Amino acid sequence: MNKRGMTLMEVLVVLLILGTVYNLIFTVYFSLQKQYNMIIEQNEVKENLALALEQIKADVINSQGVVRCRSDKLELAEGIIYQLKDDPQRGQHLYTSLTGYVLYRQENGKANQPIANFLQSMQVCYFDAGGKECALSSQVASVEIKLTAKVGKKKIVRKSALALGTGGKLYG
Repeated sequence: MNKRGMTLMEVLVVLLILGTVYNLIFTVYFSLQKQYNMIIEQNEVKENLALALEQIKADVINSQGVVRCRSDKLELAEGIIYQLKDDPQRGQHLYTSLTGYVLYRQENGKANQPIANFLQSMQVCYFDAGGKECALSSQVASVEIKLTAKVGKKKIVRKSALALGTGGKLYG
């Protein structure tokens, strides 16, 4: 007897094999896409933190000194204030793994200018000439600024230390 074509069972087996192969391919593709997006987010946040620290550093270097010493706020003599506040855009960004606060810069009562997004914390440590932490602005000899952000489960930290130079000005 001469058979032409395939039986229904053969067609079903081929479809099952093709479905399994396509499922594996798309699972790997979406996994790689998610990993790629996470790397892009991390790089954007790292760049964001670096730019924020450069802005803060420039303001501190050009300032006449630190006015108020708080761990979550940096206030300079020229009326420049750096402070974390709630993100009004929270939950409205492209990737859901980015949440947090916005670091704002305010100068002499003008409107807040956002400097960095998606921060978890800002810590400002003030040190006297002996290297011990201090709270009085008149004793500040150096300032260490630490910005922390979180992308997914990865924590990203950037630090910058500024020391007191000649003439009472801070330098990087």
